[in-house]
Amino acid sequence: MRKLPLAHKHLEIGARMGGFASWEVPLFYKSIREEYFTCKNNCGLFDISHLGKFIVQGKDAQAFMEFISTRHFSEKVSPRGKVSFFLNIRGGIIDMSLVYKIEDRKFLIFTNAGAREKFFLWTSYIANQHHFDIEVEDHTEGSLLFSIQGPKSREVVKRAFSENLDSLPRFGWKKLAASNYNLMIMRSAFSYEDGFEIWHQGIDNGNIWGTLLQQITEQGGCPCGFGVRDLLRFEASLPLHGQEIDETVTPLELKKEYLIEWEKEDFIGKSSLYLERKIGPKKQLVGIEIIEGRKIPRYGYPVYSSQNLPCGYITSGNYSFMFRKILGLGFLDQQSCSLGEELIISAPGGKIKGRIVNIPFITSFSEKGE
Repeated sequence: MRKLPLAHKHLEIGARMGGFASWEVPLFYKSIREEYFTCKNNCGLFDISHLGKFIVQGKDAQAFMEFISTRHFSEKVSPRGKVSFFLNIRGGIIDMSLVYKIEDRKFLIFTNAGAREKFFLWTSYIANQHHFDIEVEDHTEGSLLFSIQGPKSREVVKRAFSENLDSLPRFGWKKLAASNYNLMIMRSAFSYEDGFEIWHQGIDNGNIWGTLLQQITEQGGCPCGFGVRDLLRFEASLPLHGQEIDETVTPLELKKEYLIEWEKEDFIGKSSLYLERKIGPKKQLVGIEIIEGRKIPRYGYPVYSSQNLPCGYITSGNYSFMFRKILGLGFLDQQSCSLGEELIISAPGGKIKGRIVNIPFITSFSEKGE
């Protein structure tokens, strides 16, 4: 099990540690419920240094990124990052990642932790096979990535680094080389609140963590663990690698065609996706509201139609504090995806009754200053 660079700092403040994607991470510090509402009403500090952090650079970096991802990137350095798919030749998802063009011929990419090794092997293989003159560097080990989420996150960042980021747009980024730290700050909020992520290429003995922890505490916030992080991403219906995302799933099955720029001349997986678009995807990701039973639907639980026919499987489930009900995500056969359709989920020890609902569960973004 890999350890976070600042694992000792989390233990010092009482973190309950556990496994996630081959990393030992803080699961919670107080309770998931308390951390959830603190994050929603004030702000929460997350150590997400487990995420894959890659630099792609070189003479052919622009052409390489156009070929290996589903998004188009400007020839110039872009003030905003983009969420993009990296696909195999069948249109299956290697990963859904956040990409920033930070210099001419240089890109920074954050991947899901579970996709880190596969991403590195895939990008290196494609670069070699197609003779792109680039380098792919894995900066995951030995660098820090923090996330501050919640309505008071701007104030925390402003106080911690003496930097006013009011005008920074969503997915905008900025280097803070003039501060005491060499940082990159990005405005990206997975929690449907305002939020920032902070990347530092080093460990710095925990000074940045300590500064953020002090400021977030003064704002009424608290450190938050992966229990809350998973609930927030679930309520936002964001796909997680290994659950909603793997190489058997396509962007169209995730209902994320808006992340595909079809006008691009070519990209890996385009021809397969184009065919799927014409005939329609075989399955779709849907939201499920539990209407009978108190069990949480878990990954892999089989789903049956109201006529008791097998029609899919669960990918994630949780109790939502926001909606005060149990919800689930799952893939269903295309013909079984009608809104309002009732379903039966087979769980150990009994059955759960559910109903198909719209996703994302949260539909309004409460970010201020966009």
